[in-house]
Amino acid sequence: MNKLLFYLCLSMILSCSSIKENTLVSTTKEESKYKYSQTGTIENVDSLYSILKENTRENIETNKPLVIIYHLGENHCNTYKDSYDRRNKRRLWIKQLHSKLNKIAEVKPVYIYKDTIGINKYKGIVNYYKDPDSTIEYSFFKEQNYCSNFVVVSPNGNFISNYGEYPKEAVWEAAKLILNKD
Repeated sequence: MNKLLFYLCLSMILSCSSIKENTLVSTTKEESKYKYSQTGTIENVDSLYSILKENTRENIETNKPLVIIYHLGENHCNTYKDSYDRRNKRRLWIKQLHSKLNKIAEVKPVYIYKDTIGINKYKGIVNYYKDPDSTIEYSFFKEQNYCSNFVVVSPNGNFISNYGEYPKEAVWEAAKLILNKD
């Protein structure tokens, strides 16, 4: 009974929310050095910015692109035992990602998770936030189950998303492409 009530409430929240699972207006393949999984436009992008502002402690500016790093949960990419060397490499990778994104678009990624399994390796490096009402999953990653994902969304709703492992250069290029679309 509790599960039925939960799913009924979730369904009502998602149907009343201005971001729904069918918000994609159009999608195309983007010509790029990297193979992005999906590009398109999301309706009511203001609601996306608002939901993330309300549910994170991050400074999200509505006039700048939104970069979301999305963690699904347990999978073969995060079941290994973490080591000091891996943690330092991860810290450097994230520092470089942030530094160049700041130069490109003056933004910092927002880290969102579906399931906490595997995010403990980022503790003390970045802050992950629970996906509010599964908004990010249903809007961009509904049918995907890959190790790591990201999406870059412009203030007017254009987006580029990637499913699966990616180099930081792919995030940088997606940010540049989004800035050039506006």
